[in-house]
Amino acid sequence: MQTLLAALACLAFAGTCASGADEGGMRVYFRGSSAARRIVVPPLARPGDILHDTGPSDPLPGIFDAILFHGRTQAGVGFEAQAGSADVWGPWTAPEIETFSNGRFWGRFRLSGTKGTSVRIRLVHRGVLPSSVIVIYEIEAYRTTREPVVVTPSRVDLSTRPGKPDAQSRSDWNAAPPKYDYTLMDIRRVTLHHTAGAQPEALEDARSEMRLIQRYHQAGRGWNDIGYHFVIDGAGRIHQGRPENALGAHALNHNTGNVGISFMGNYHPPIADQPAAGQIKTAVALVRWLDEAYGIAPEALFGHRDIGSTECPGDLLYPKVEEIRKAATQPVPPPGPAPGAQAPDLPAASRRLDRFDFIRPFNTQ
Repeated sequence: MQTLLAALACLAFAGTCASGADEGGMRVYFRGSSAARRIVVPPLARPGDILHDTGPSDPLPGIFDAILFHGRTQAGVGFEAQAGSADVWGPWTAPEIETFSNGRFWGRFRLSGTKGTSVRIRLVHRGVLPSSVIVIYEIEAYRTTREPVVVTPSRVDLSTRPGKPDAQSRSDWNAAPPKYDYTLMDIRRVTLHHTAGAQPEALEDARSEMRLIQRYHQAGRGWNDIGYHFVIDGAGRIHQGRPENALGAHALNHNTGNVGISFMGNYHPPIADQPAAGQIKTAVALVRWLDEAYGIAPEALFGHRDIGSTECPGDLLYPKVEEIRKAATQPVPPPGPAPGAQAPDLPAASRRLDRFDFIRPFNTQ
């Protein structure tokens, strides 16, 4: 069923599903495997030791002028990278790094290359404590461009349509303003993503994660704003990104009319976070509201990999797309009795069940 929907998605979006890019970047792989990994500092490691060396990456499929990466680090860890091919490699280069108070960081190496170039990254001991854990969530080669504007930009305000689920506002997470005016769009579809980063449950950590994602998108990728319209944290709270009727930057070549909802977390091996029940419940409510408020057909909910060559939203989250799609079409269940409340006494005749008064199963068609 999902294979059929993926094929239909390619036709519906009138574009290719074999772009080899994810949101404009090229994922960096090593011997065919993801760059994501956890590194534990050995107890006897000393300053100057190499804590981890990726070795040469698989050759990259296109031109790039930056290597972007993000993860979680500790004080006293250095990052270095070089680009090259075969036996010809450039010098080791240090990145620009922005670190947040909870250890999350994003960085950029000013390296460039053409199709067939490989990159290599290593972590160097610079005083980090023994047994510290460093996490690399993803590495991508990127060709920095200004986010394209397809129509005349205009002022776009947040929706006031009734029934919208509660969300942390942009001011709640201290969002930076967009670089320039948004481009208005008519909503026709929804795409589900993962952020490929942390899955915080604490509110302040989730707000910090929002700021990191926005910085990664604005300063790293050169975009106007955070690419997503909504982000769901590990506790199931919604954080407002762009206004949902503003053109986003979350699905390369398929952003027009497309609302991006992203789950905080990395739902693909080897990190392999598990989608939380609260995140799924929130996604159902949000998709249901978008369906009702904007008249989106249930079939117009996609996983990112349905419309692009990408692992997003990860092997563990992607199977939930169909579950969310089906649940969003069901009516909202009525609220149960308040805690401690007792059901009123009914006359005996009302309590009696005739032999034909069976409880019928829900229609799951």
